[in-house]
Amino acid sequence: MKKRIVSLALIIILVMSMLNGVFAAVDRSAYYQDIRVLLSSMMRENVSVKLNGFYLLNGQAVENNEFILKSAAGKIDINGELIDVITLEPQNQENLLTITLLDENLNPVKDSNGNIIRRNYFGKFIFKLKDGKISTINVLDIERYVLGVIPYEMSENFQIEALKAQAIASRSYGLYYRINAKQGSEYDLVDSTTNQVYRGYNASFKKCIQAVEETKGQVLIYNDVSKNMEYIIPAYFHSSNGGYTEACENVWLQSFPYFISRLDEYSVTNWPGGVRSFTVEKINELLKKQTEYQVHQHLLDLILTTLNIMKVEEFQI
Repeated sequence: MKKRIVSLALIIILVMSMLNGVFAAVDRSAYYQDIRVLLSSMMRENVSVKLNGFYLLNGQAVENNEFILKSAAGKIDINGELIDVITLEPQNQENLLTITLLDENLNPVKDSNGNIIRRNYFGKFIFKLKDGKISTINVLDIERYVLGVIPYEMSENFQIEALKAQAIASRSYGLYYRINAKQGSEYDLVDSTTNQVYRGYNASFKKCIQAVEETKGQVLIYNDVSKNMEYIIPAYFHSSNGGYTEACENVWLQSFPYFISRLDEYSVTNWPGGVRSFTVEKINELLKKQTEYQVHQHLLDLILTTLNIMKVEEFQI
């Protein structure tokens, strides 16, 4: 996940409840709706798909099959047949589907550590072609989604209470984006640091599974007295903030009463890059390149104008 501005240390007044409690004031139906995740990290011209159990492939029953999907002539080639869209729907919620990335020679792709990029997923799948690559959307319930987030946003080695806090934050974050999905969008979240890192299911992460199970249905809710309503918050989090969080309106140009600037005495990790110097011109160049962070042009202009007024030619962080 991107380095977010909000600490999981209790920096806001929130109500944390089970679905049958105060959550009744919130849109309960969102919890029972499947979340749609774009598997951006698994986009490739060729992928292998292995079915573990019964599935419906475009409405046709298949069991324990394994096949290769290839990008060909603007469509998806499956067993020599060219198709625009492929859907795979499990007939049992416990079924797992395995996706393996393949190179141009149909050999498994390996990561920088030499491990084959192969992941197991619960849920339904929609395969389409996007920019010449197989694009996969994984549709599943929020609890199974969180199972695929916790081990990768934290670690199996973390204390159980920390993992439980992460589970609540990640569940809240996922539901918020499900509820507030853009109209017409094919997915709610992506599986990368753009939202939360999601890598599917791994049964070996026992503590992470325990953390999700012991917090099932728990979310972070803000009680907006001014509007006489409660709603699930986007529980942004980060790995380190240098000891102080920033008010969100100074970053995203939108104010949330529960995301305020405050001291975080638990974030003691030093900036890993050491002391670095930047000229105003270099800042301008770097910010304009960071389209991933969707820097607003008027915010960029404000930053540069402020530095110019202060006659700052160089500063260090």
